[in-house]
Amino acid sequence: MSDVPMFSLSRLTPGDHEEAARLIHGSLSAYYAAKLNQPGRFGVEWEPFLVFPEVYEQLDAGCGICVRQGDGDGDGGGGGAGAAGAGKLLGVCYYHPRPTHISVGIVATHPERGGGGVARRMLEEVLALADAEGKEVRLVSSLMNLDSFSLYTKLGFVPGEVFQDVQFPAGRRLEPGAMAGRVRVAEMRDVPAMVALEMRLCGIDRTQDFDYFLRNAEGCWRVLVMENAAGGLSGFLGSIRRETT
Repeated sequence: MSDVPMFSLSRLTPGDHEEAARLIHGSLSAYYAAKLNQPGRFGVEWEPFLVFPEVYEQLDAGCGICVRQGDGDGDGGGGGAGAAGAGKLLGVCYYHPRPTHISVGIVATHPERGGGGVARRMLEEVLALADAEGKEVRLVSSLMNLDSFSLYTKLGFVPGEVFQDVQFPAGRRLEPGAMAGRVRVAEMRDVPAMVALEMRLCGIDRTQDFDYFLRNAEGCWRVLVMENAAGGLSGFLGSIRRETT
């Protein structure tokens, strides 16, 4: 008999936010320290990582999957950290059902359980949900993280577009360019044009996301659009700023 603890699959609840944030912080910190030689990349405070479970819950309530140390696969039901018999949180995975696809948000596993099948089990659940709806699944993965990239390809994901992860130095100011006059703050009336632009470029519909950003109930989102000469949209950019982010 194996001495490796089995695990159970369940859904995250708002009561799990703190535990999930701690796990995400620990998972990313361990990866950057071990693989990229950046042990202090995310600091020691886990509170800023509450942005992930909180925003994801607002966007898609109940669409968080977790794996806990337990006696075997559960039935996908509820139960948070305070539920009777709830074991140690080993992994979290958030997904977002959309009309054209299901996207996967952040996937994180406990540093002590990397390579133990936790991430695979959660992703298999998302793939099963997508298969039942006849939808494709999309996610963004770092090519530097060969372990996760290998897992995704083994599960059947194929590379699509390549994006650059860039940083702008703090304190530096960018001089306005020739197109600056065409950039303005987005309004709710821009949502259909934003959806149409992304549909044309990427073939996906994220109306729900754009509506959430522009309603901005928390006051932390900022969305800009660039108009073209014909008065339509040629691009848009969203950002978030919170006191702990």
